[in-house]
Amino acid sequence: MAYAGRQDGTDQAAVEAAAAAPAVVTLAGQDAGVRGLRVLHPENNPASPDGAVPYPFAVRGDAPGVYAENVGLDNAWNAVDLTARADGFLVRRVLGIFLDQGVRVGAASDGVVDGVLSNGNVMTRNAYGLPGWVEEANLFAQVIDGISREREVLVHAVGAQDLEVRNTFAYGSHDGIVARDGATVTAFNLGTDNLGPGGHTVDADASSAVRVVNLMRYNGTTSRGPVTIVNPMAITMATSALTVTADGAGTARVEGNESEPGRYETGSTVTVVAEPAAGSRFAGWRDGAGETVSSADRYTFALTADTELIATFEPAPEAWVEATAVSRCTGKRAQVVAHLRNVGDRPLAVRLSSPFGQRQVDELRPGRDVRRPFPAHARVIAAGDVELTVTDADGATGVVGVPYRAVDCR
Repeated sequence: MAYAGRQDGTDQAAVEAAAAAPAVVTLAGQDAGVRGLRVLHPENNPASPDGAVPYPFAVRGDAPGVYAENVGLDNAWNAVDLTARADGFLVRRVLGIFLDQGVRVGAASDGVVDGVLSNGNVMTRNAYGLPGWVEEANLFAQVIDGISREREVLVHAVGAQDLEVRNTFAYGSHDGIVARDGATVTAFNLGTDNLGPGGHTVDADASSAVRVVNLMRYNGTTSRGPVTIVNPMAITMATSALTVTADGAGTARVEGNESEPGRYETGSTVTVVAEPAAGSRFAGWRDGAGETVSSADRYTFALTADTELIATFEPAPEAWVEATAVSRCTGKRAQVVAHLRNVGDRPLAVRLSSPFGQRQVDELRPGRDVRRPFPAHARVIAAGDVELTVTDADGATGVVGVPYRAVDCR
């Protein structure tokens, strides 16, 4: 029975205070562990006038190699916490109901979470016959719909590195795995059922990466963010078509988890990638109606309906300039002369840079050419390049190097 650390409300301050409070059991020594532990908070009764409130973690691992096995948590608000010092930890067969945080993993590396199960039915079936305890008839209203589907994260990886999650399942949670702050997670046999509104089986921020082999879920959304899934199974999955094509010299592709060829789960995160060919530049993504939706060559968005995207490419500004650079002697002094011609159909601005200084052409009209000399003030120069920075009327810029040979004017 655990009583310490009870909070008076469920506001954010109370939630954070409970998470930071001392755990029921803290594993502070290397390779320290606990087996066969069962924790019940007798005063944390969802049927009471106060309802369920935050309590501290049942177990905290704060040293390398710690472990928690065969742990039963009948009404935990927070289950198991692994700090950044808990490299190589093991959490195995932790069963119960976790109203807010299941297994939270900080910036520890090479940890394993195996066989963790959360199900709200535990609360009504394993409560020691306490008087006035929540009854099974009220389980959904007072526990599952009332709390866990709104709050519970089964595995929360916050900066964890090379975390492995195996054989883990939640019923009536909000999320399965949440990865934040650059976490890297690999999961095998992950499942969720009856997720809360807005919940995901896997939710990763842009800095994190999650890979799942064998994923099962019913309702909710399978994933969001940089998540790779091999062999998903989802009941009642809504899907949307995503078609990407290229207009111009370049290619377009999709990064995401296909439910079938060309289709992705509605609400999931996908990334479309545009790659220009040599001498081309990416000019933006257009939708099927011709409207520009993004100028990013990697465009990430939530797919909410059938979508058509076209990656548009244009000749790069430097492709419109024919240029040569000739090294020669003027008396006993070397110089490099750059010759430019605009072979495109719009004016260009060109900045020329060499080891011997810079020159600027503010406007090079179509069909016109210019020469710009670079006196070296030396008798001998090595081979090199004149770098051209070419800008078109739309502000697009490209850079190209024009080689010249060595010359000896002695």
